[in-house]
Amino acid sequence: MHYYKKKYPILISTDDRAMMCCSLSDEYVRVACTLDLNPQEIFNLSYSTTEYICKNLTADEKLHIFNKFHEFAKSQNLTFELF
Repeated sequence: MHYYKKKYPILISTDDRAMMCCSLSDEYVRVACTLDLNPQEIFNLSYSTTEYICKNLTADEKLHIFNKFHEFAKSQNLTFELF
């Protein structure tokens, strides 16, 4: 919660699904429940890390990822209220 409140980029991941018995979706649910975040806040948290994740990708690859975020946001009536 400390880093989230300070608006640090937080990347949610799962290292080994077989060993941890947890999917990436499960991890997002855990974070949402632990930090009491709504869908918009979870979306913002995920989107806020894309700049770091895409750092070494080509412009076309970055555009593809950003377009996927935009499509998802539109389908879920979410906005880009990034912190």
